[in-house]
Amino acid sequence: MEYWFTLLRYQNRNRSIHQNSVYKQKQVFLIYFTGCGTTITFHPTDCLIFLVGTEEGNIYKCSTAYASLYLTTYEAHHMPVYKVDYNKFYPDIFISCSADWRVKIWEDKRR
Repeated sequence: MEYWFTLLRYQNRNRSIHQNSVYKQKQVFLIYFTGCGTTITFHPTDCLIFLVGTEEGNIYKCSTAYASLYLTTYEAHHMPVYKVDYNKFYPDIFISCSADWRVKIWEDKRR
């Protein structure tokens, strides 16, 4: 599900006198908006990798090396994700729980 919101309104007032009138130009910038992060956890062995659970129910695998890219997107739940955590003994396994009353176990390298 994608949403577009008008988050920033910018008004540029070019005042030019033409027949005793003032002309105004108005510009609106649209910024893409995704759901807010609700939980975050870092990989137990690789400090560059972390998971973010969101209000929209997705889990994003991210890296601190890439500021604007997701490594992987998991369409995990239908409601907000409350908690994501890695298995301390086998770091390729992680668990998520959500407001949809489900707990899911994921294997990262399987995708």
